[in-house]
Amino acid sequence: MVIQKAEENNVSERRRKNKKKKEASVPHPACLWVYFSKEFIKEYSASHPESSGLKAATKAASEAWKSMSHEEKETYSRHAREVWDE
Repeated sequence: MVIQKAEENNVSERRRKNKKKKEASVPHPACLWVYFSKEFIKEYSASHPESSGLKAATKAASEAWKSMSHEEKETYSRHAREVWDE
């Protein structure tokens, strides 16, 4: 019985330590797709109020992203680099 309680305490201590480590991690800046999709979804939602929600907007954003040229994507790439450098 005493051994079992000691093992339970060790497990709970490890969980607390792991949780603290996860909370202390610094989030990384988003990639250029995230910046594009946020902007595109706002515009899409405003211009298509009849759309069925986020799923349709995200699908449209994905199709638009695939059809963009490298030069068009460079705008979002520069923005992502600026955020990364900060």
